[in-house]
Amino acid sequence: QIRIDFCFVPPCLVFALVLLLGHEFPGLAQTTCFLDKCCIHQTDQEKKLQGIRQLGGFLRVSQRMVILWQPEYFTRLWCVYELAAFHYINLDVKGTVDIVPLKLPVLTLSLFCYHFLASAVFAILGPTLILSEMHASWIREDIPEMWILPWRFCTFFGVFFFGVHLIPGFVLWKFCQWHMEDRRMLLEQLRGFRMDMAYCEVESDRDFIECKIKTWFGGVAEFEMVVRNEVAEIA
Repeated sequence: QIRIDFCFVPPCLVFALVLLLGHEFPGLAQTTCFLDKCCIHQTDQEKKLQGIRQLGGFLRVSQRMVILWQPEYFTRLWCVYELAAFHYINLDVKGTVDIVPLKLPVLTLSLFCYHFLASAVFAILGPTLILSEMHASWIREDIPEMWILPWRFCTFFGVFFFGVHLIPGFVLWKFCQWHMEDRRMLLEQLRGFRMDMAYCEVESDRDFIECKIKTWFGGVAEFEMVVRNEVAEIA
């Protein structure tokens, strides 16, 4: 009797459920988040300016800073200002700043889908093909006894390694490649960071930001060294 074991399905369902709805579960501690793009007005310039001026207040009462990084992040002067202000308030970025590339969740989901499908194929092909009575009878009748063990090894290795893992792995590698390219670009940006390369839509804001950074760190060059060394260590 063929028995297909799907014991891997409940943990996968729990993972997907927690991933999608975990923040809604009652009784769990809720974390308040200040998301600058959503909490600062993006169209009304007066309200936008008021929100920007209060960034220091929000950062002062924040325990952690999560940077949702994409290649443009360190080219935006206001993003650099947020990091500078948070570092000045908290001093130690190693324990309070997390840099998360935006493609990392895509890689995580692709890994989950890859292993889920591989487990499903293994659970179905094993009992119905490799371990089936028909296959066992064919081995007993047509395979010489000295070749039975090598045949079984080659069958398992060929089907489950090449068919289930290696060939689909080329698709998964594409997601890994995207993530590693982002990681390399992030480190290059941090280790070669320069304030004058950061874009600012309103040039008058640049004077304000540079003045604050000089007050906090003693100069723009000193802050650039902080980014190149301390921030690069946590990336």
